[in-house]
Amino acid sequence: MTDQKPEQTRRSLDFEIPKLEDRYLLATVNFRRFNNTKIDRSANQMVKAAAKGGDGMGVYSKYLVPPEEMKPITQAYQTFMSYHYSVTAPMATGTQMLPIKLHDEHATKAQKARSDIEQAVSELVARWDGLVALAESRLGSLFAPNDYPKRDDVAQYFRFGVQYHPIAKSAQFQDIATLSEDIRADLVTQLERHYAEQAITATHHTIDKIVTAVGRKRVALTPDMVEVFRELNVADDPRLNTLLDEMERKLCAFDPDRVAGDSEYRKLYQEQAASLESKLRGLAQ
Repeated sequence: MTDQKPEQTRRSLDFEIPKLEDRYLLATVNFRRFNNTKIDRSANQMVKAAAKGGDGMGVYSKYLVPPEEMKPITQAYQTFMSYHYSVTAPMATGTQMLPIKLHDEHATKAQKARSDIEQAVSELVARWDGLVALAESRLGSLFAPNDYPKRDDVAQYFRFGVQYHPIAKSAQFQDIATLSEDIRADLVTQLERHYAEQAITATHHTIDKIVTAVGRKRVALTPDMVEVFRELNVADDPRLNTLLDEMERKLCAFDPDRVAGDSEYRKLYQEQAASLESKLRGLAQ
């Protein structure tokens, strides 16, 4: 969205970035699933033998069980991840910052996703022997028994969980007696600078989310969405807060059902949305 380096952006700010540890947790999602595709060596040998170019002309992978058998599991995961990314902002470490206010809601949805995944896995396990027999029939000479775990072992190939951690506080360095005062001060400065840069980067990602939301043709912005965007204004940029106030006044006044179903009414909404989208893009420069 912008080529400006975080450090350059940070120095140009005329407002103070609040401490991240007071407002956010780190949320890490862990998901593992059975790999339902496998490269078949014998088939690839035939492909290479038939292709004039030999190696590099393609790779043949087979489904071990029909892909629709995995769909309930992946759908439950994807549904949660769609929500997860909508209420979090990225951290450089690869995890996401979750507003503390949204922890309970997030944990409830994570528990539902885990329950849905475990139920889908349980149903898959109940069908497993039949699916392996079906695969043997369908794959013919490509079927390899060793590709399939035993039914009692299938569940261990699936894992889902969310871990929550506090963001480290710069004050923690004051408690390390073995460090000199100068080193402690330098560590605090480095950590606070790092967090400031992360806050700016995360806020840029939030602006991208808002631009996407405002630009939707048939989905009107709602007060709940605006509230989440406020929480994801990690840098607490007052300019973004002002635009969010304007969005709430101008866009949330529209009836979402009419925006979805009434083309003339939708045009009025889109006119307001286009103006705000332009202002958002200007803020991101």
